[in-house]
Amino acid sequence: VKKYQDRFGISTERFFRDLDRISIYQCTETGYSFYYPFNLDGDSLFYEELQRWKDYYEPWKWEHQVALDRLKGDEKILEIGSGTGGFLGTLSERKFDITGLELNEKAVKESRANGWKVSNQTVQNHALEYPEKYDVVCSFQVVEHIAAVKSFIQASLDCLKPGGKMIISVPNNDSIKMKLLNLGCGTHFHNDWTNLDFVSTGENVIAHDLLKGIPFKNKSFDVVYHSHVLEHFRKEDGAAFMKECYRVLKPGGIIRVVLPNLETIVKNYIQFLDAALLVNKRAEHNYD
Repeated sequence: VKKYQDRFGISTERFFRDLDRISIYQCTETGYSFYYPFNLDGDSLFYEELQRWKDYYEPWKWEHQVALDRLKGDEKILEIGSGTGGFLGTLSERKFDITGLELNEKAVKESRANGWKVSNQTVQNHALEYPEKYDVVCSFQVVEHIAAVKSFIQASLDCLKPGGKMIISVPNNDSIKMKLLNLGCGTHFHNDWTNLDFVSTGENVIAHDLLKGIPFKNKSFDVVYHSHVLEHFRKEDGAAFMKECYRVLKPGGIIRVVLPNLETIVKNYIQFLDAALLVNKRAEHNYD
């Protein structure tokens, strides 16, 4: 309660009234961790207040790209917990048939204003109305917010057509024990990571010239991550930067590099150009 109040200015006391004890359990078969009792869901107001924190709803996460890479383009897709429309909006603009579910009423209104299909309902209720409707059901960083996990998963499966695909991403609890390095983070950083960029964008971001190496000892980090950074370097500087990334990475560690998809950029460019030539005002704006 105190951490939410101090960090976000959000009061969560109402969720814990009449509770003497909160426990954390772990499934012995899957390793999934969850809170008990099963009545600690956040409400619409809670997520609306979190929305004021600009980095809470990231517009595009690495798991979004992983999911997109596994889609053919002709599927009927359901995203549970669509937030302000990062994944939903991107796929909608690319003409995917995608519907979102979101409990944050403010986020629903914003998404609908953009012309995206969003319902303000739980997946349990949605499954009763639309059984076996979707080829793909996905949720990104949602399950850990759900108290009734079993009914959530069952309803997600009920929404799928036979042979459909379910995509779920959740936080990795092991990362809490790991040393994590985020390079060129901009405004997207987390306090549990060591964050570096050319210019500090917050008290938890270290200002450092990444062209002059990474200021840490060899084999210091379990994970090294940078997103949309490498393409800004000259070829020789990029090679030196990657060597530095591997130098500070522990043996067996993880390095994740995210780069723009040139093929996608070119396809979007041509798509907007063609639409702009047909006097589509929105396409003209996107083309510019």
